[in-house]
Order: sequence, then structure tokens, then C-alpha cells
Amino acid sequence: MLTIMVNAIVLVGTSLLPFIIGSIFAKEKLFSKLSSNFRNIKHKNGIGFFGIISLVIIHSLYESMIIAPFTGIAFICIFVSMNKSKIIEKVLLYISHHSTNIWLIHMFFYISFFKELTFAPKYPLFIFVWLIFLCLISSHIINFIYYPIAKFVDKYFSRFGRQDSPVKSHKAVV
Repeated sequence: MLTIMVNAIVLVGTSLLPFIIGSIFAKEKLFSKLSSNFRNIKHKNGIGFFGIISLVIIHSLYESMIIAPFTGIAFICIFVSMNKSKIIEKVLLYISHHSTNIWLIHMFFYISFFKELTFAPKYPLFIFVWLIFLCLISSHIINFIYYPIAKFVDKYFSRFGRQDSPVKSHKAVV
């Protein structure tokens, strides 16, 4: 019984806390304030890289789900404040178009159906890159199936003069 309670509290803390903090960041426009405060700092990327490495070290020394939301939030704040090259921006934009699909399917690869395939590379960094690759391929397949259906649904609802079909956005991913 105690284990169930602890797991429930950890899940609430690791799920609800970041959501609430994200809501506060959005409401108070804290990312805009952070960006304006850090805009003119010299060596911003070096400091940010050092900050991210420090967070990784801290989290590796103190492996806890309690500290995870705070290191995650700090990572996001630091990363958003850093300048990124055009190539990094393009890669992040490409991945962002698939982010929901990646989020929805990644656990099927490493927990349920494709454990051996996912962990074939043997080393953590290679496993991570391989998992992202598998999820991106799957995302393209999902989008190949989803977009024609979404287009059909939009066309179906437009026949009845409804502008608010259940499918809001289904632009093709480049």
C-alpha cells in the first residue's frame, strides 16, 4: 500500500509540477523575460553549455524523480536562452513536426513490442539516436495514413457548411 502511495505522489510530482510551472511560465511570459535578460550576455552559449553539463552531472549524482522536474525546467530555460545555429534550428523544427508522434510511440519501442530492436546498438547514446530514428520513421508512416483521413474528414464536414471540423490542423510535414 505504501509503495502505491509513493508511486502516486511521484507521478503527480513529476507530471503535475512541470505542467503547473509551464503554465506559470506561459502566464507570466517568463521565457520572454529570460530571453531579454540574457540577450546581451557575452559567451552566453559557453555559459549555457556549462550549465547544461552541470545539470547532467548533478542529476547523475543524485538520480531522483524528485529532482528531475527541476533539472528539466532548468535545462529548458538554459537551452531556450542559448543562440542556436541555422542547422540546429532546422533539425529542431523537423523533429518538432513529429514530436507528438514521437511522444506517443516511443514507449512501444523500448518497453512493449521492439525491445530487442531498440536496444540492439548496446550503448546509451546510440540507443537514444536509434530510438529517435525509429520513431521518426514511424511518425512518417503515421502521417502518411493520418493526413488523407484528416483531409477526408475536413472535406466531409465542409459539405455541411461546418468550418469547425474535429480535425483542426493537418498540414503536410516537409
